[in-house]
Amino acid sequence: MSFAVDLHLHSNCSDGAYSPRELVSNAKAVGLKVIALTDHDSVEGVAEAVAAGKEYGVEVIPGVELSLTYEEYSGIHLLGYYLDWRTPKLNEALTELRRVRARRGEMIVEKINRLLKKEDKAPLDIGELRAKAKGSVGRPHISQLLIEKGYAEYQQEAFDRYLVPCNVPKKKLSPIEGVALIEAARGIAVLAHPTILTDERRPESAADQLKLIHYMLAQGVEGLEAVYSGYDQSQIDFYRDMARKHNLLITAGSDFHRADGKIELGRLGMGISIPTDIVQRLKERYREKYGNYPDLKTTAYI
Repeated sequence: MSFAVDLHLHSNCSDGAYSPRELVSNAKAVGLKVIALTDHDSVEGVAEAVAAGKEYGVEVIPGVELSLTYEEYSGIHLLGYYLDWRTPKLNEALTELRRVRARRGEMIVEKINRLLKKEDKAPLDIGELRAKAKGSVGRPHISQLLIEKGYAEYQQEAFDRYLVPCNVPKKKLSPIEGVALIEAARGIAVLAHPTILTDERRPESAADQLKLIHYMLAQGVEGLEAVYSGYDQSQIDFYRDMARKHNLLITAGSDFHRADGKIELGRLGMGISIPTDIVQRLKERYREKYGNYPDLKTTAYI
């Protein structure tokens, strides 16, 4: 079921397949009215997306998706919405994270190539990966090349056979650092896909989810991504009820990266009920927290 809002999208400024402009154009083509560009640890594509949004008549919310770690939770993702992407503190921190991540991708490839050599298979070419990524090489780029080379049939197999055994821990922020960074840029912090909290992408138990969610709320998180690709209505209702109980915002996003037939731009599944006031409530919370929107020349704020 298509909906007019998708607040979790990635461009090729992180690990997506399309440029920010192409992403906005595609969003327009499928009937989306409001989107958020939330690249991993990057705001490099926001200005281009916002400008394209004005051209195509799509409201673009400036955003980011930060990678956090806390105790055994190594894959906590924190979404930041309506932030001023030009804030120096934000950009300095993200530049350092990307610098470390770039080296991490190369180290993972080195470990995978050692494993491939044992399997008597041709190594992956880091130059080819850089060309595909058009920047820093991430695990999705590596998994895609593994599939193209015939070393895995699908992404999860690529992760299970190569990427998880050959993983290199990446530099991540703590939850309190992540929230502080978003708030330094006058943004609203929302916990992404709360059932997926580890790099291995395994669903967490209800008790573990609640433990982490309550910890994140104590750090200043103001919302939950209650509507997400793969969630069923019972999961959505669970997070919506939690949001009401704790006066939290809820958001909805596909986590779209590329047109691979698995996650579609602006689609979350048949029969899913999408709240109609998501964006309006985000804006109201912003005004409550920060007052009027900042006066930026290239912005979709209203």
